[in-house]
Parts: sequence; C-alpha cells; structure tokens
Amino acid sequence: MYKFTGLNLSHLIECEVIQIAHAAHNLLISLDPKNQINIFGGWRLFDESGAVVDEGYEGDEKADRDAYRVHHLLTHVIEQYEIVSPSVLAFVFENQWRLELIDDSDMHECCSITPNIRV
Repeated sequence: MYKFTGLNLSHLIECEVIQIAHAAHNLLISLDPKNQINIFGGWRLFDESGAVVDEGYEGDEKADRDAYRVHHLLTHVIEQYEIVSPSVLAFVFENQWRLELIDDSDMHECCSITPNIRV
C-alpha cells in the first residue's frame, strides 16, 4: 500500500531469527532481541543458489501445501536488506538465503516491521 521507498531498516542488521509463526492471515518472524517482521502480503524465499523454495501471498491460507520452508531461516542472522523496487523489499541472511516481501495490494498493508514501521 505505501511501498518500500525510503526505509531505513539498519536496526535489523545482525538480528537473529528466533521464532517463526504462521497464522491464518500472516507470517510472523521474530528477531533478536525485540524486533518483528509481520507479513500480511506476498513473500518469496530463495535458497543460496537463487531457487525459490517457498512463497506465500495474501489469501493463500487455504492453499494446498504439505509444508512451509521458512524454518530454514531459524537461527540465521540478517546480513543486509535491499529495496529491490518500490514494491519489493529483500532481506539477505548469513546463510545466503533471501526473503523478499512483496507489496502486492493497493488497499492493504503488506507488512509491519517493529519497532513502528508499517508498509
């Protein structure tokens, strides 16, 4: 809704993924010590070779799937973030896996990043 332009997320660099929770309408990634990435919209997870290994989108809570693969981010640290485009924000982890958040709605927020950033 608001796009990813002009974000300063440097406070997330070197934060470790300590918990991942999947709910009916969101994916919540808890970071050390008290930061969170709460995803309501689209997202894609890439492994170190660049292959898409998991993805989600708004409304996929009823998708027919056997498992999620986001658990591969547990205990890994965010090395950097990149605003790929106004509608795509990427986090790169020290294991070289990459999580992209996709602002795919003109009507709803696609994520909130605490402390106090909503996109």
